[in-house]
Amino acid sequence: MLSEVIAFTIGKFEDKVQKGLRSEQSLSKWRTIKTKITQFLKFAYQIDDIQLSKINYAFAGDFVDYLVTKQAVNTNTSYKYFKHLKQLLKVAVDRGWLAVNPFQGFHSKYIVPERDILNFQELMLLYSKTFSIARIEEVKDAFLFMCFTGYSFRDAQALTPQNVMEYFDGEEWIIKNRDKTLCRENVPLLPIVKEIIAKYQNNPFCVNNNRILPIKSNQKFNLYLKEIAGICNIQKVLTSHVARHTFATTVTLANGVPIETVSALLGHKSIKTTQIYANIVAEKVGKDMLALKERLELKMPKSLTRMPTNTERKDKTSS
Repeated sequence: MLSEVIAFTIGKFEDKVQKGLRSEQSLSKWRTIKTKITQFLKFAYQIDDIQLSKINYAFAGDFVDYLVTKQAVNTNTSYKYFKHLKQLLKVAVDRGWLAVNPFQGFHSKYIVPERDILNFQELMLLYSKTFSIARIEEVKDAFLFMCFTGYSFRDAQALTPQNVMEYFDGEEWIIKNRDKTLCRENVPLLPIVKEIIAKYQNNPFCVNNNRILPIKSNQKFNLYLKEIAGICNIQKVLTSHVARHTFATTVTLANGVPIETVSALLGHKSIKTTQIYANIVAEKVGKDMLALKERLELKMPKSLTRMPTNTERKDKTSS
């Protein structure tokens, strides 16, 4: 039965969480997929469980359609839920409980979302801006810290002075596993990051809680970021995710850092995840060059900017 495969998989995952090999956050995703599958079975088949042998190729499409149309889940989230379902059947095949995975040829397309990313000028605008209100200044500095390290809100919030140490090259690094995947996310400290850490070394909140940044709740963090964006006239929705995306693109890839290095800095399990950022950079380069072409055409004589037609080329050659 499908419920038995789910229980088996979650049980294995719980053991890994107890051993510190996986995170509670990842475990909660498996519990969510269990709920989604149960709801789908009741809606589509009026049953609580289903035999593995009765799951066919159409089951996959029906499941994705149910998530999108009945539960108002966006396309990318439904894609992630389906990946979990497909993995469950792979477990069943690996254990000999199912002959073949009926979803093997089914692919739910992931749509790369539009991502707000700060350019270098906007980063420097934030860096040079000083706020008289302490809570706003703290959030601005924490956001910049994430922009120049790539850490997520959860990981940045949990950083302690013990995470900062001299590494193999004699330089200061932050040594930490990602909370989400437990993959290594070791980052060498850039000067601006060192400056921010030093700024809050004696901050009462940081001292009392053994933290390097005075980050409180995520809700207030994003609320204050909206206030900062408005004051600085930045026409983008600032979030901790924007900071991580900015590190991947504006700070690293756009400055020639190899994608393999960026993947390691971000703590990605697969370089395919990092490839999304490379595509964003390439797209931006294309748009910038197109805009440059249009500006140049306005400045240059028309005789230089207009390309000759094929007929004109032939006439010139024959003459």
